[in-house]
Amino acid sequence: MTTRITPMVREAGLIRTVRYRNAVLHSPTNPGTALLNSPKGTGRDRERPTTVEHRTLTIGLPIFFSTQIRRGRVVSLEDLLQQAMRIHDLYDELNLQERGRVWTQEEFMLGFVGDVGDLAKLVMAEAGAREMPGGRTALEHELADCLWSVLILAHRYDIDLEAAFRRTMAELDTAISARLPKDDQPW
Repeated sequence: MTTRITPMVREAGLIRTVRYRNAVLHSPTNPGTALLNSPKGTGRDRERPTTVEHRTLTIGLPIFFSTQIRRGRVVSLEDLLQQAMRIHDLYDELNLQERGRVWTQEEFMLGFVGDVGDLAKLVMAEAGAREMPGGRTALEHELADCLWSVLILAHRYDIDLEAAFRRTMAELDTAISARLPKDDQPW
């Protein structure tokens, strides 16, 4: 899908390298905002959003891990964690009522593995490699389940997910950037 947007952006003189393209798509700068507010004919009028439409204009970090702006709503990692903890507490209450105990950290991890397996099947179905009921709605649901599991596991292991994410992304940025050609070299 990126190829649909890249020629338009390149022609406008907004992209010089892959790294610059990625920075533009993930930044709150004028080029990033312009791409997200692109007119008809660049994806906004299609039923399925383009890569740019899938991207969320972020302040600091990629999707979900910082304050994000999408369709007029502001959501923070803390907001997502609070919602996840409410569901976690409801599950604890239900498990106590039905089984007399709550899930252990290991059981949450096994639940996450099951969700990732379901997600893999739905991704294959989205690509046309298999049949799965539910379509895109089921894919969205499973992605949300996986995010919920990550948030809960981070909470249960007392991990500052935002700090860990920032640190990991900085390490990856350094490592990957060191292997790429300099910014002034075309891709």
